[in-house]
Amino acid sequence: MQPVSQFLRSALYNEVYRPLGMRDGCSLFLYSRPDRIEFLGVGQHKQTPDAHRDMLVSVSAHVRQAFRVAHATSALIEMAAMKSGPNCAGRGLIAMDLNGTITMETAGATKALEKFFPKRTTHGLPEELAQWISRSEKTVRKATDVPDVRRPLVIERDGNRLIVHLLSKPEQNFMVLEEHRGAIDSGTLSSLPLTRRESEILAYIAAGKTNPEIGTILGISSRTVSKHVEHILGRLGVETRTAAAACALEAANI
Repeated sequence: MQPVSQFLRSALYNEVYRPLGMRDGCSLFLYSRPDRIEFLGVGQHKQTPDAHRDMLVSVSAHVRQAFRVAHATSALIEMAAMKSGPNCAGRGLIAMDLNGTITMETAGATKALEKFFPKRTTHGLPEELAQWISRSEKTVRKATDVPDVRRPLVIERDGNRLIVHLLSKPEQNFMVLEEHRGAIDSGTLSSLPLTRRESEILAYIAAGKTNPEIGTILGISSRTVSKHVEHILGRLGVETRTAAAACALEAANI
């Protein structure tokens, strides 16, 4: 609650209520920063009835939750729209409040954090990620013009790569974790009923390579690669390249 005299001197009154000729109002603030404010308000030409104040109080928790859900949905849509590389092994999403406390963590994100930050002992953010977010937020806040596009954080470990994207929303930040696997050594596929050449090709399939790309690497035609792929699928008893790649990953213990 705010005294009328103080409310009449506020920027909110002068920019929003005064042009509409409203003297009294009550508002539920959702998000605020120097260049932007979001709120839900009720304005009156006369004194704001207690019923209107009670209404805002009763719905405030639900409105705030809807506000957060809307931005979480927006982050998920942005995540789905991101193009992944051909060797992307999986994605995860982490939602955090502005204090860095994790409010949501998908199974894919947990798996990635366990793999790239084995010393993580709590459900909080690894220190490296927390520091990166802090630096990124400071860079955006200090920008006097349109800030540079945020560059993702890239972490290399044991031949694999984790790419972390930061999506900032009002009241929440979101991290998209995208794991990229390194190339499989064809020698680790010896347990599969394949020839040496077929094992080489399957290793490239598991890395996300197309038939023309594999042909260029091995110095053979795309048609020849296609024939080998047909034999590989038949020998493994699967119908798709994705299923064959899964067999390769299992055989290589990845």
